[in-house]
Amino acid sequence: MSEPPVSPVCEAVLPELNGYVDGELHPMECRAVESHLEGCAGCRAEVALLRLVARSLRLAPQPEPSEAMRQRLLARVAAELPLRRIELCCTERHGGQVVSRREVVWSREPEARSRLEPLSAAPRVAFIQQHRQERAGHSSCYQVIESYCSLAD
Repeated sequence: MSEPPVSPVCEAVLPELNGYVDGELHPMECRAVESHLEGCAGCRAEVALLRLVARSLRLAPQPEPSEAMRQRLLARVAAELPLRRIELCCTERHGGQVVSRREVVWSREPEARSRLEPLSAAPRVAFIQQHRQERAGHSSCYQVIESYCSLAD
C-alpha cells in the first residue's frame, strides 16, 4: 500500500519540524509551523513522533569514553599538530660568572599563545616568553630563560 501524497505546504514544513521540536526556530518560523500544525494531522503526528524520539534520547544513558579511548584520541590529535622547534636559551649569572646554555626540542604539543602574535602576522620564529628569577637577596645572581618557537620545514 502506498502512502498518500504529501502536499506542497507539508513539504515546506517537514524540514522545519526538527528545529520546531528542539526550540531552534525563530519566533516567526515557529508561528508559521504552529499555524500549519493546527490544520494538518499528518504533520502533528510527525511532531509527536519527533518529540517521543527526542525524549527517549534524553533518557538514554550516555556512556563515558574509556581512558584507553581518550588516550587514542589525544594521540591522534597530537599527531595532526604541526611539528614545532622550541629553542630554550638559559643565561645564569652567579656573581661575576655568566653561564649560557641553549637547548632545542621538537614538539607536537599545543603551543601557548599567550605572547605570540596573531597567526596572520606571526613571524617564522616567534618569541614565546622570558622568565627571570633572582636569587633571594643577591641581585647579582639570577637566571633568565627565553623560549622561541618555529614550525618545522
